[in-house]
Amino acid sequence: MPLDEVHGLGTETADGSVCQNCLGEDGAVRPCEEVFESGVNFFESLECVNDRDFAERLTRKNMKSLDYWKAHPHDCLEGVEASQEEFMEVISSL
Repeated sequence: MPLDEVHGLGTETADGSVCQNCLGEDGAVRPCEEVFESGVNFFESLECVNDRDFAERLTRKNMKSLDYWKAHPHDCLEGVEASQEEFMEVISSL
């Protein structure tokens, strides 16, 4: 994330869209593990997310919806994703 600011939701790179959190200070895409952990931490900070497993599933759902991560699969994105309904319920709580 952070997903709480609309202008931070998407940025285009040469390899596809990413969220602002995916980018480092130099504008380059950060390593997947860093982005994933940051996303998990963001979701865990929300009152409606009560455990790390759910935060990881939400993060996978979010990252795998972005063009960049579709084109650059990574081991940290393997695993169960949140359902669309779960994801939208959390996003609507922001």
